[in-house]
Amino acid sequence: MEEHDPSNAFINHARKALRRKLSLPEYHALLANTDAECQSLSTPDDPPETMELPANDGQTVRHQSKSEEEKKDLDSNIGDEALKPDLLTSVCDQATSFSTERLRNWLDIENHARTLAPMMGIHPETFEKAKNAVGAQKASCAIFIMLQLGKRIRDFGAYFHSITLGQRQNQFDPLALIKRLSETNERTV
Repeated sequence: MEEHDPSNAFINHARKALRRKLSLPEYHALLANTDAECQSLSTPDDPPETMELPANDGQTVRHQSKSEEEKKDLDSNIGDEALKPDLLTSVCDQATSFSTERLRNWLDIENHARTLAPMMGIHPETFEKAKNAVGAQKASCAIFIMLQLGKRIRDFGAYFHSITLGQRQNQFDPLALIKRLSETNERTV
């Protein structure tokens, strides 16, 4: 109330009353007066006035079409070629070596990534947020790939956040990285 009307007589009266020791009936009276004052100040919620934006229809249409193009580009980056669980587990043998059982499908891989994440300094909640943001497959691939890259990554937690929840989220392409790692492995063998 004070922000809207600093010279309000009720506020001054309430402050003076609260400086001294009041009896219980005086407190109740002050509370009732406060409630009545608040009721008199409140107004029904008015819908906010619509504001004219300084753009013409042509700008709006261009923005919408550009957004649709970007979405199509992102969808096409997902591509026709899907990453197979076998390829991921064979290329990312560092992550696979920590598993006691064979990782046969994406659910096995996700569960294994979920157990590896805390060991790498990635909080379980961060993994869940990443899973919701980019999907379970992409978040799990990130864990496997990061473990494979090992010492090339200084801070696993920050890197994971960056490629799944941060600015580099749209740039992270697990399939391309797996292919690159696969080629590197073939050259070293």
